[in-house]
Amino acid sequence: LFCINVILYRQFPFSAPDAPYEVAALVMTNHILFALIAAAIFESGRLIFRDLRFALLSVFACISCSSYIVWAGTAKDHILTSAIFALVILFLIRYLYTDGWWNATIAFFFAGILIWIRPEIGIVVSGMLFLVYIANIFQGNARNSPTAEHILVSVSSIAGLIVGAVPFFLNNLLLTGNFLTPVWVAPRPAIPIMNTTQQVTEIV
Repeated sequence: LFCINVILYRQFPFSAPDAPYEVAALVMTNHILFALIAAAIFESGRLIFRDLRFALLSVFACISCSSYIVWAGTAKDHILTSAIFALVILFLIRYLYTDGWWNATIAFFFAGILIWIRPEIGIVVSGMLFLVYIANIFQGNARNSPTAEHILVSVSSIAGLIVGAVPFFLNNLLLTGNFLTPVWVAPRPAIPIMNTTQQVTEIV
């Protein structure tokens, strides 16, 4: 989708003189993410309830009782945050129900991506995911004696968080010079605030 957008993209005219031309592409992407959220919720409900009717009910309940529909028609990043969070929950549920270590790895990977998108949300989600993961490991170790292979697999799953957060670190390093300093907390030069009338006058 990104490559097609780069090759075939044409600017859309807007009435506002300072409106970004990329809004249409962002809104189209949000529509796709909206569909992804519905699919992730359905699969999560299917795993939990083991019933397709309740899985569908989960989708309708989450979509109808939230602002997803509004976000899907705008260029805000809320829908992207929700989509990645839904994938974190989905693969966490798959890990808890199947005990497949790769599901935990993917959940940590998407948690790292979430840190890149919204650091204040991603850090909290990653912390809670880590606590649930560790609690499940200790619960399993209480029933069975852990092997060296099991410990290695458990540690490697957490490494998915670091891999997912690579874009976050690179973005910080390129824009702020410090891989731990997000752009939104970096000092910025003072910019005079102009009202809309002044902006229109300068453009004309």
